[in-house]
Amino acid sequence: MLTEDAVVKIIDFGGAVTGGKSDSPAGDMAYLSPEAIVCMSKRGEFDHKADVWSLGMSAIHMAEGCVPYNKLPDKALIRQITRGPAPTLKGNKWSEKFHYFIEECLQKNPAERPSARQLLSHPFITEISNERVVQKNIMKHLQRGKKNILF
Repeated sequence: MLTEDAVVKIIDFGGAVTGGKSDSPAGDMAYLSPEAIVCMSKRGEFDHKADVWSLGMSAIHMAEGCVPYNKLPDKALIRQITRGPAPTLKGNKWSEKFHYFIEECLQKNPAERPSARQLLSHPFITEISNERVVQKNIMKHLQRGKKNILF
């Protein structure tokens, strides 16, 4: 969520799971990782790498105004996430670093997905401008009349 001054606020921890591994997913289906979805139908586990997938989906949602596959019914959504290619940003209006960040977050195989600690060293994060510049860029983007922004 963004404040009027483009300060990002993290909200909705209603579905959060604390610590270690989980054998049941929590949260909106569109943000679930392939391995979390598999846990819904089979006995299995997933770990913090599922949160990295959700971060990638959230980043696409924030950038484009909607989460990938938002129009699909649940069965088709599950099939797309587990069997289809990983989602990507649309078009080339985003930086190569952002595209690469999303690509890393949305690796289908969790073993190939970076940890949150590794993402902190990603060029998209380490080379980011100072906070005030980022806020100004967010405000410019919002003022362009972007559709589907939820407040």
